[in-house]
Amino acid sequence: MTKDPFYPFHRELHDFADPAKFSLGNFGLWYNKLIPNIGPASDDKWCACAKNGEKNERTEFYKKVYDDMKKNSAVAKLLEKKHCFQMDYVRRMEQQGFLACAFTGTLDSALITGLGEAHPSETSLVLDHTLGIPYIPASGIKGMVRFSHSKGLLFDNDGHYTDIFVNEILKKGSPEFILDEANKETRIPLFFGGNAENSTNKSIDKRRGSVIFFDAYPVAVPELHSDIINPHYSQYYGDDNKPPGDYLDPVPVKFLTVAPETLFVFRFLFDPESAEHKDQFFKAVKNVLTKEGIGAKTAIGYGRFKQISEQSPKVLNDAFKEYLKTTLSEKEKQESEINDLILRINKVEKGNASIIDSLFSEWQSKTFMLKDTGIAKAFSTKVKEKKSCGNITKQYAVITEILGTRSEVETVVKTPAKEVLHKQLDSTIINKLEAIIQRGYCAKNEKNKILKKYKEDYPDLCSKIKKLSAKN
Repeated sequence: MTKDPFYPFHRELHDFADPAKFSLGNFGLWYNKLIPNIGPASDDKWCACAKNGEKNERTEFYKKVYDDMKKNSAVAKLLEKKHCFQMDYVRRMEQQGFLACAFTGTLDSALITGLGEAHPSETSLVLDHTLGIPYIPASGIKGMVRFSHSKGLLFDNDGHYTDIFVNEILKKGSPEFILDEANKETRIPLFFGGNAENSTNKSIDKRRGSVIFFDAYPVAVPELHSDIINPHYSQYYGDDNKPPGDYLDPVPVKFLTVAPETLFVFRFLFDPESAEHKDQFFKAVKNVLTKEGIGAKTAIGYGRFKQISEQSPKVLNDAFKEYLKTTLSEKEKQESEINDLILRINKVEKGNASIIDSLFSEWQSKTFMLKDTGIAKAFSTKVKEKKSCGNITKQYAVITEILGTRSEVETVVKTPAKEVLHKQLDSTIINKLEAIIQRGYCAKNEKNKILKKYKEDYPDLCSKIKKLSAKN
């Protein structure tokens, strides 16, 4: 028997909320605001239902509406743009000295996100506010990586429980709280923030984490699957308080999940302070994705990933290149290419001749970057100075011509600076330091970090900052 559903909003919105007319809309808006409910005359009043008024058919109804809205090509384009926004932010932060990392993983089992959030159907799904598709919030990723990192302190590289971290710390002098989160040796304060033990006076300081976590989005608009929980003793756990037994019928509860084989991208940024410990962080991330799982019901296998890669998918890299072409001015495009080349040079191991030669040829093929000193300085620590016969190499000669005399080049090689970016980055740092000077004060911790990081390159500005008072 078909029942008439009840819509708990103004009747003028009824037609607007009709899925047939809403197929080009935002599924998240419809799912959270415009779904039908059972009317007040029924025992199941106010429960979510399907369009025909049936409570038990609502999950399939939601999936059908999502599948119809998924066909809207605009959603796929907006998802691609969301990735481009994240990649552009990462690019700009890399120019500031941050280290970027992206992990790509394919779901090996269904993913449940936001199952316990408030919803008339009593089971929910986290959907991006503007796209209306499932995603994994950065806060959830951070929590799981923190858990994995903390747990990993007690295991060796093969996953055996050894108390290896505890034993190492005990050898250093038996600290009172070995696995306390404030203990800097755990690197929990470094990666995730919170309380941090002050090694000077043993007090506890508050600090922010040095890793930036991004929301994780699927590469393409994902499929949703209908899944099931099957409680066997609902009347025992409910108000009826009947003893559990075989005479009680199971009551299936259906809910939506993100389908297996969905490809997700996880992005992170490390500030220079934490970059040297990135391998330990990466280990925790990979452990979360492949063993611990993300989302709800991970204990029974949900939220696991496979085929983990540290490369961004080619389809997104190509889309990002097109995005930059349409958003950057010609000058900004050139600046971006120069900075990108410097970053790639700095990542190459010295002695990797084939890659160095390839990057050097790329540099020399583009007129606008031929005389760039930032690129020349980056190459000066990578290229060979002399051939086996004793003659200066062509690459070294080019660098000498740009940077000046041979002795000046040798100075750069012997005392290489930290990763040098283009002059656009220099002006950004100068503006930052001048703003602090103009402000007239600088907190002690902030001042120490600035002096440590910029004293060699900006001695005059750092000298002024050193004289600033700690309070306004």
